[in-house]
This record gives sequence, structure tokens and C-alpha cells, in this order.
Amino acid sequence: MSPISLDEPPAQSQEIEDLVIVGGGACGVAVFLQILERVKSGKKLRRITVIEKNKNVGPGLAYSESCIGAFLNMHTDTMGLYFDDPKHFSSWRLEQECADVADPFPLRTQYGDYLQALWKQAVEVAQDFGIVVTAIHGEAQSISRTRETFGLLLSDGSHLQAISVVLAPGNFTASATSYLSGIPGYHASPWPIDRLKAIPPDQSVLIIGSRLSAIDTVLSLARNGHVGPIIMISRGGNLPKVQGPSVRFPRRYALYTLAKEVESEREDGLFKIIDGIIEELSQITDGNWSWGSNNREPLDQLEYDIRAAEGGQVQWQAVLKSTAPLIERYWNCLSTASKILFTQKWLSLWMTYRHAMPVKSAKQILSMMQSGHLKVTRGERVDWSDGLFKVNTLHGEVKCQHVIEAVGQECDLHHIQSPLIQSAVKQDLLKPHPAGGVAVDFETLRASPGLYLIGSLTRGTHFYASAIDRNAAHAARVADSLVGVRPARPLHIALFLGSGRFSHLMASRLIVTLLKAGHIPFVFVTSQLAGPGTVKSVLSAELACLEGEPLQEFLACLVPEHQTAEGNIPLNEMGAEHGFLVHHMLSVTDSSSVVDTMRKHHIDAALSLLPYSALDKNIIEYFQAVPRRMFGLGLSVFRRIHNGDVPKGRRNFGFCLRHIRDSLDAGNVVEVQEHPVEKSQTLEDFIQYLIEMGVQMGFKVIDSLARDQEVP
Repeated sequence: MSPISLDEPPAQSQEIEDLVIVGGGACGVAVFLQILERVKSGKKLRRITVIEKNKNVGPGLAYSESCIGAFLNMHTDTMGLYFDDPKHFSSWRLEQECADVADPFPLRTQYGDYLQALWKQAVEVAQDFGIVVTAIHGEAQSISRTRETFGLLLSDGSHLQAISVVLAPGNFTASATSYLSGIPGYHASPWPIDRLKAIPPDQSVLIIGSRLSAIDTVLSLARNGHVGPIIMISRGGNLPKVQGPSVRFPRRYALYTLAKEVESEREDGLFKIIDGIIEELSQITDGNWSWGSNNREPLDQLEYDIRAAEGGQVQWQAVLKSTAPLIERYWNCLSTASKILFTQKWLSLWMTYRHAMPVKSAKQILSMMQSGHLKVTRGERVDWSDGLFKVNTLHGEVKCQHVIEAVGQECDLHHIQSPLIQSAVKQDLLKPHPAGGVAVDFETLRASPGLYLIGSLTRGTHFYASAIDRNAAHAARVADSLVGVRPARPLHIALFLGSGRFSHLMASRLIVTLLKAGHIPFVFVTSQLAGPGTVKSVLSAELACLEGEPLQEFLACLVPEHQTAEGNIPLNEMGAEHGFLVHHMLSVTDSSSVVDTMRKHHIDAALSLLPYSALDKNIIEYFQAVPRRMFGLGLSVFRRIHNGDVPKGRRNFGFCLRHIRDSLDAGNVVEVQEHPVEKSQTLEDFIQYLIEMGVQMGFKVIDSLARDQEVP
């Protein structure tokens, strides 16, 4: 039996699967990858089956050969299928030496190759761990549940039993004119996009919709050599904005604080969110709102938007892009009434600005508009008479021979023509969400006990549920729940640093680790050493982890005459790049501004790298309120070094992590790790190892807090 695809249906089996994933596209593969990561960590699963109706597991429809010639609309740096490595796809392209590696918007089929490669590699690893992986080329038609297992009926009449099921059905296309169904020339969806080749190239085409799906449709027709007139209509008649180069957003942390504020006080949440985002947009554009004007004619507006994108005058996009991991948290705080209000009044505007098209797509669209080949206008109701489709637009009546629906995704369960989804609804395994799609648990994506749903049908719960970066994050949460681990919630973490360059080196590594896991750090430093600077020698007077000459002498004694390490530790620069706050304390006893800052930004926990300096008691007291926690990470041999009481010939070195109670040295010891120092080891290698040890210990305790796990 092939682990990738099957030409024949599986034989009937009485084996009960631990997990069945229905849908082998990007979401299904993402869940499988995350399950495998947990198996590597010791979790046990014996049997996993993936059901995919298309030929191969991985590409699904969106990235298959059925969409050949179409390009991605999202930058490759956001398309990694691992939630903690968004640039994984970009790295893969470099490894594969793709010819178009410099283009951040490659072909969809290339992304399909990436997905299929990940799947094949993951299956091999899973089999090494003793997991029986089966991929079935087929389609699930119905689902039922007994007391302990689910039963799945496939289109070929075979049955499967499973303890847990993940539904990853992909996207369902919406229709605004389903009443036209059955009329020759009516196309209910542009997907798979290769079907558009059947449209005669000289005939007129009306496209309903003006978002990215509609843009893809126009570009596909152009690639097919279509020369007949194309008219694109929507209620607003607005094209998507144009993506510019990525720019920094140093105040990204403010959007996280906004999420905390709304989560703690949900009344008037929608207007708080709007006000908060407007404030950040105003700051990043210095109060210049000319970019928000969208009242030009479509052709003039597109010319303006392309100039702005190519001229780097789209700083506002950095704010909207930074909402990607947060928008679901904002959405989750809103009442059903507020969700409906937003959908009715502002969703179209949000989509226009948030989901911009690549410059290369915009230029092709502009060329077609300038030549008269494509027209974009307002229009709604399409009718059929005298063998033609007719619609009244802002510029008069338009008659066309073909209509293509490209209005996006369908999330109304009553309109989804899926036997499996309808079966699950009938069995009360899936319940409609008042704001669209299926009601699932916000954290785990569980729709009912043992049954999970991932993808665009969770829109009512997560709002932004179809982008790869969110799918990857959601897959990790599903996998956690499947193996009995509570998904990690995002925390606001305070890091207290002294002037030691070693502590800054370690903090910079820890910050990256926290950011990848979805947390946001707030860094408090006691000197100007957080700014740009070069470390001439890690073995300097300030190495002292984190201060203190005895440590330098101790290391020098153990590792004499070895190389020193060099590098940059510009925490201010790093904060501006990644959007976390760096707060400069006048001294370690500067409590008033620190406590005010922590309260303002809803700090959940702290990690201090100040083992020898006492923070002001007001700072420590802030973390005595449950559930806040504070920990200190110090060198395990510090006291003996400081007192000159180092055993002769001692060769172990490491860290002690402890709770901080009423002083930095008080509180229970959480963990101690040490490592022997070898004379054959370079100082640079040893310092790097020591840093990784400290980062691992610090992150481990933060991750436990994020999962509400007991910390000793």
C-alpha cells in the first residue's frame, strides 16, 4: 500500500484508527506534521489515515495542477507550514534551487510541490516511529458516532472506524447568483481554474466579485489567450490594494496590548478594536490619511496604488499585516451582534485593504484596463434573457455570454453541498455558528468530543481562518488537544536584563524563541547597552551573567587561551525589527515607571536575568498577584564564585531557575542544569552551549505557564 496515494480503495478492516484526517490538502498535512512533532516528543499514536479525494496528498485543489499558471497572492515568508517557522517555504525554495527563488509570489503549483514533499518526508519519519500511515484516494460521504468511536462511510462503500477525526475539507465557494445554475455559460466557481480554458477566447465574460479570487480569474483568462471583453462587477466596484515592500512596525506590541484590553473588558469591544487599530495606523503614517482615499475611478485608483506600493508609501500595510495572529482574538471578544455588524458594514472595506494583490498582478490588471480589455465597475443583480446574461452597472447595462462567480468562500452551512458536512450537521456533530461556518472551541478547534474542524469553516469563531499562517497555528492547537495537551495561550513576558553582554546575548535568543511560539516580550534593561554595539569579547568584565569579575576569572581558569566570541547584540534594533518594547530603567530600583508599564501592557509573567541585583520590591510585588509569576535565571555556581568558594578543579557550569518571592534569591528552585567544561572546547562553543541551555530553561517554564501546567 502506497503511503502517498492509492489507486484502489482499501480493503475492509476491523482495525480502529487512532486518527482519521479527512482532507489531505494544506490543512490536513499541517495537522499531520504537528502530530508527528508530538510523537517525536513521546506521545503515542499507532494508526493514522488520511482521506484525500484528489490524486495526491498535499496540494489539494488550490495548489494542484488544476491551477497551473496561477500565482500565490501571499508572500512566501508567510507560507511556511510550521507555525513557528513561517519562512520554512522560503527556505525550502532555496534548498531546491528554484529558478524563480527571487520572486516572493511563485506559482501555486510550486507550493503544491512543497506540500507534497513535506507529506512524503513526514510519512517516512512516522513509519520510523512505528506509526501505520494510510492514505486513501477517496471521499468521505457520512460520519456517525458511537459511544467510543466514529464511523466514516466512503464513496466506494467502505467503512472506517476512528477514535478521533479531524475534518480539513478545504474551501467551499460562495455563490451570489445560484438562481442562474444550469444555464449554459454560467460558472458557479472559477476553481479548478483550468476549467476556464473551455470558454471560447473571443466571447464576453462577466466576473462577479472584485477580490483576489476575481483577480486570479481575470489573470487565468488572460493566460488562456482570452481576447473577448471582460467585465468585473461588485457592489463597491473596488479592486484590492497593492502590496508594497515589507516595512518595520516597531509598535507591534501595541496590537497585542489591545487584544489583552478587549479580552479583559469586552463591552464595546468592536469600537475599542477599531479605535486601537486607527491609532496605530495614524502613528505609522504620521497622521497622513491620504492613503485611505479610495474614491477614484478604478483605473486611476489602481495606477495610484501601484505608484504608492512601488514607492514604499504603504506603511499602513505593516499594521494590518501585524493583526494576522491577533484578529481571531479580537473577533472572539465580540458579541454575535457586533460580528454581524462588522460583516455587514466593514468587511468589504477590510478585505480591500487587508488582502492586497502583488504588484506583478496589479500591473497585468492595469494593462488590461488601459487597453479596454477589462472593465471594473459597480453592479449587483445578474439576469438571463435572450440568450445573454445582463446586469445594470454604474455605467449602464452590460450583456455577456458567460458569468463566472468569484465572490470568495461559502460559510453558510445551508448552502454547502457536501454530503459529509450535512451528515455531521444532521448527527449534531457539527453545529452552525451564528456568525457563519461551524461552532468550534476557540483554543482547540474541537467541534464535538473527538471531532475537530480546521480551515475556512471556522470563520464564525476565528474570522481569519483561510490563510496558511493561521492554518499552521491552528494545526498545532489541534495536535495538542489530540494528544491531551492544553494548547499554549499567548503571554506577555517581561525580561529583566542588566548590563552584562552575556545576558543580552541570551535574551536575544530567548526573545526569538518566545516570538516564534506566539508570545510577546517586553524587555526592561538597566543601561544603554541595549542599544547597537559590538561585543569585542564575550569574556569581558561584563560577561558576568551576569555581571561580576569572579565569573570571568573562573571561566578563564577553566578554558585558558581559547578563542573569544564576537557578535552584535542591538536589542533596540531588534525591538524595532520585531515590534517588541524595550524599556530603559534608570536603575534596578526604578519601580514606578516599570510597574506602570507592566500594568499598561498586561504583563503575565517575568524572567529576570539579574541574579545579583535586587529589583525594587514594588516590581516583585506586581507578580505576587495570581496568576502572575516571576522567575529568576542565574548561574548555578554564582554564590560560590562570588564568595571565592569554588571547589578546585570544578568543571561543571550552568543555571539555576527559581521562583522569585520577596527577593531575587528567595523562592523554590524550579530546575538546575549544569554542563562540564572541557579543555578541548573553545570558549565560543561553550558560551553558545550555555546560552542555549539558559534559553531552553527559560522557555520551558514560560511554555508551562502558557499551558496552565504546574510549575514546581
